Amino acid sequence: MVADFYHPNAYELASATAPNSAGPSEKVAIPPGAKVIYKVTKGGSFLCSDVWCKGYQPGSRQQIDNESPSNHTGFRCVMDVVAAE
Repeated sequence: MVADFYHPNAYELASATAPNSAGPSEKVAIPPGAKVIYKVTKGGSFLCSDVWCKGYQPGSRQQIDNESPSNHTGFRCVMDVVAAE
């Protein structure tokens, strides 16, 4: 699971062309009155084979409920690195 909000057309939005894009903003990604906030999940799962789960292959991108537990969904630890001037 990554910090990006899920939007089905994320690669077509203006945010997709921004350098080092973090995905669409919360305002763009979450419809007014939405009861569930979806984040992006990327990558593989130890439960799936290449034949069975296309959504969990290493290059995949799909939505996941921010609060739904799953024993085969992990997270990525990242840190912004500021270049020395």
